[in-house]
Amino acid sequence: HPPTHLVATGEYGESTALDPDNKPRILIWDDNSGSTLLRIRGYHTHGISHMCFTSAGHCLVSVGMDSHNSVAVHQSSTGALLCCGMGDRQRIFDLAVSHHGSDDEVSELCTVSNKVFKIYTISKGSGELESKKGIFGKQATCQEIRCCAYLGQDPVTGQSDGSIYLWKNRTCSKVRIRAHANCVQTLSAVQGTRFSDGGKIQYKSEVISGGDDGMVIIWDANLNRLWSKDMNRSYGVSSVPTPGFAAEDEPEDDDWSSGVSVKFGNQRRVTVRSVCNVGDEILVGTGEGDILEVDKAGAGGSERPLARYMDGHCLGEIAALAVHPTMQHFATGGDDGRVRIWDALTKQAILPFYCQGRVRALAYSPNGEVLAVGLHSGELVICDVARWMSPAGGSNKLTPTSMTVSTDWIHAMAYSPDGDFLAVGSNDHNIYILNTTAYSQCAILKGHRNHVTQVCS
Repeated sequence: HPPTHLVATGEYGESTALDPDNKPRILIWDDNSGSTLLRIRGYHTHGISHMCFTSAGHCLVSVGMDSHNSVAVHQSSTGALLCCGMGDRQRIFDLAVSHHGSDDEVSELCTVSNKVFKIYTISKGSGELESKKGIFGKQATCQEIRCCAYLGQDPVTGQSDGSIYLWKNRTCSKVRIRAHANCVQTLSAVQGTRFSDGGKIQYKSEVISGGDDGMVIIWDANLNRLWSKDMNRSYGVSSVPTPGFAAEDEPEDDDWSSGVSVKFGNQRRVTVRSVCNVGDEILVGTGEGDILEVDKAGAGGSERPLARYMDGHCLGEIAALAVHPTMQHFATGGDDGRVRIWDALTKQAILPFYCQGRVRALAYSPNGEVLAVGLHSGELVICDVARWMSPAGGSNKLTPTSMTVSTDWIHAMAYSPDGDFLAVGSNDHNIYILNTTAYSQCAILKGHRNHVTQVCS
């Protein structure tokens, strides 16, 4: 909610003949107290996929998950349905509401789906939403559209090839080819206002974009780049060059924490999934499950390091956990191939790194200096985390040791109490005993008749 501390959330719920009252609800919350202020239910029948407040927050626009992806406008204070209409038969990827017009009504909104851009207006006669498809014209390519926003009075869309389209009167009027190196995943109008001499509120004609290349970019009304941030550099991952711009034009960034981003195997690039700004701060949500805050005020080099509000794994399940034997640290790993070492007191990740495959088992050595990582492929990765977390290790970006132990995935591992041996339990029914001097195999235990799921010492 633009002027207040209110948040709207939607849910999945399907109304059927056996349970006609199981309609999805929209809840409006007070984010300070966590209390629910309003429940809206009745129009949508299958679920809520997208929502957006109007500029003053008097109206809430929502998109349903029914076969027509219906669009509805509710009054945010009472929940009253103001108008509604059909969206598109294809899945709608994004929704945006124009910030120009009366504070008490919706002047215009737009949605995007696979290869369809639609603009909606309210019919003065019937009060229903009327939609018209956008016209790509000669300079634009009809392709998958992933996101949309309003740049001043005109909508802009992000395309799957990294381009950004500017629309006027339903027609694509300008194309910024390859604005990102990969798919544009999110667009957000720059929040903030300025007052003209006549006292009329005018909104900044700027928009922020984020994409699969890990770039966050601010564009002006003519789609000229004003500012950019490469999130890959903050993760210690090689950056993706933006077409048309030299590498020296990109700002240098500090590491996001006192720890070090260790990388090996196939480097995974950061993907930006959501952006939103308030003042000079931009919140960035990544495909890796992180929420970060970027300060764009000091683009000349004085900007502060990234603030991180959330860390997490981003794909499938977390399949492995190990507790440090002497420190308040623990490690997690999962299907996303990411291993994170956490500080249990601050609840912050202090050392993240990627593995070349799904992580299935973790084990600390008795002194806590080494972390063994077992992968779905049967590969074992030995990480000297004590050296990595030291100042010297952080500057050298040390490389771990890896070897193939099994032909099937590793389920469980445990070090011997003296640290001289590591037992590796595999999906192939075997337990492999390794000598930790060189992590060479010294024995294979073949007594199990099924998967080895636990090993302890």
